[in-house]
Amino acid sequence: GTEKAVQAVQARGDQTVLVSGSIDIYVQHAADRLGIESAFACSSVVFDADGFVTQFSHSGDEHTAKLRFLESVARDRGLLLDQCVCVADGPNDLDMFLATGKGITFPGTEVEQHAWKVIDSVADLPQVL
Repeated sequence: GTEKAVQAVQARGDQTVLVSGSIDIYVQHAADRLGIESAFACSSVVFDADGFVTQFSHSGDEHTAKLRFLESVARDRGLLLDQCVCVADGPNDLDMFLATGKGITFPGTEVEQHAWKVIDSVADLPQVL
């Protein structure tokens, strides 16, 4: 239900951004599949012409890296952080939850106690926004 949820949110005029602690090639693939134009990954992989990995880099502190990216996106789009909503499920998302005051997560996640709203599925997202 993620694709339909993203499409419904975007159809209302809301902007979507994908922020992940994962590897850039995976994050960009997910963003492309979901129709999300702006994406950030905490890790990146560089391949040589033969397809071998030549470099792997990581942001270091995912908490800070994800929050800094969100701050940058908000600033570039003329938004305050409290105008942003974060849908996430991991402890490295806590800084974004706290900064926006609008974290949405799922039952049983490590950030549930800090969430603004708890939903059963991403498909529920358009109804809670």
